[in-house]
Amino acid sequence: MTKKTGNDAELRNAAIRLLTEKGYTVRDISSGSGVPKLSRLEIECGREKLTCAVKASATRHGRISFTRNPDGTYKVLSDSDRVVYVRNVEDDATKVLIAMFDATTVKQAFEDNFNALQGVGNEHLPMWLSPELETGKRFIGSGFQDKALWTEIRPLADQIGASATSKQPTASSTPAASKDETAMGIMDRIKTRLADHMGVRPDQLEIDIRVKL
Repeated sequence: MTKKTGNDAELRNAAIRLLTEKGYTVRDISSGSGVPKLSRLEIECGREKLTCAVKASATRHGRISFTRNPDGTYKVLSDSDRVVYVRNVEDDATKVLIAMFDATTVKQAFEDNFNALQGVGNEHLPMWLSPELETGKRFIGSGFQDKALWTEIRPLADQIGASATSKQPTASSTPAASKDETAMGIMDRIKTRLADHMGVRPDQLEIDIRVKL
């Protein structure tokens, strides 16, 4: 039986494994409400210490998004040295594509998209781009895959003792979530997945939950 396609958390874990295999010491520095674990890292190898944004896409199109601030900077992206991009391999659900980009490459792609949207009065729209080229004015800026520092196809699951009881890879020094953080995390995860599906930012969604008695 073919393993199911990975979700965002599984994709990020696969990226962490590859970074570790490449000799990096990885520390999770993700923080804040609605911020997924392992979505922002500090990676160190030798004398090189870098801040890295991790963008996972479990969707068919493989698009990712960064929020542009009014001053022209981007949340997370403008404070990062690298961007690790990880997505499902469409024709093999057991594998993922993982690529590392210089953050300036990804920022330029989003700037190109913003300028194109601004040119037709649509700069208010959320920007979603794939490293693979997509046609149409809405996706100007996509197609930067060939500018990756490296790209690899790797297994989605840990191949050493992979099982339902095997320990999942984690970055060092990851703090345990409190009960309040765990409860809030459920709603934030729902909003993140819905936003990805609808092509909007999570902060643009409001979820109304009603309990029938």
